[in-house]
Amino acid sequence: MRPRSLFDDVPSQASLQTAFEAWLSDQRASHSLRQPASIEVYREMWQGFTGWCLGQSPAVSLTSLEASDLQAFQSARFGTKSADLSLSPRHALRLMRLVDRVLRHHAAQTGEAPNTAVSDWLEAHPEVRYAEASSADPLPDFLSVAEARHLIAFLSAARPRPGLGSRRNAHVAFTWQELRNRVALALHLGGGLTPADVRALTLRSPVSRGGTVHERPWKVSVPVHGDSRARETPIAPWAGELLQHWLQVRAELKIPGEWLLPSTRTGKPWG
Repeated sequence: MRPRSLFDDVPSQASLQTAFEAWLSDQRASHSLRQPASIEVYREMWQGFTGWCLGQSPAVSLTSLEASDLQAFQSARFGTKSADLSLSPRHALRLMRLVDRVLRHHAAQTGEAPNTAVSDWLEAHPEVRYAEASSADPLPDFLSVAEARHLIAFLSAARPRPGLGSRRNAHVAFTWQELRNRVALALHLGGGLTPADVRALTLRSPVSRGGTVHERPWKVSVPVHGDSRARETPIAPWAGELLQHWLQVRAELKIPGEWLLPSTRTGKPWG
């Protein structure tokens, strides 16, 4: 909070309330705000904010308000009243939006430059800024067509590849754990399964009956786990080929248990 000059205007409750009522009047006139309950909520929020402003020394006005004042206001509300959700990011965002709208409306009426205190404060507090926005979380990354092809080739290197010359037996160098890991990734990419789905799969999950290639799984049956219901989901042919190879290797190693992708040679679940 910066020191204020003795010549600064001393804010009063009337001046702060007048700015709010002027904004509210325009909101009603444009039919942007009509519900009495909503108006009452905004009024209570503004009264709480202006009460804090007038309680400072020197008092905070609409023109002198800075981001540091808003931070001090938020800090002062810590734990003062649990029922008012003073620490909720969404509540803080609603309050900051109200303050910003009143500030901008006041600036438009007086011809002054808009006070950017709210936008400055929100810039430093993304947890509040994005409290109600889907952009709070970055968009998920996705593979380009070329990247997907490279990944498929990388995963498929763990199975026999007839016709690839010197690379056709590259799969021999893979340990059973490495093969299992690539099968899991193949089911993610080629079947849309989640890690929890993959861990829940059993030897009864792969379905080859009804497929176009003998003994090659073309879908998997995902059993009930957690809050997810049982379902069947198709898998890409390349993922089915890798899964088919895994089933052969798993049988040759005589890994006990019912889990499709166990964590150990003794058949313990992959958790």
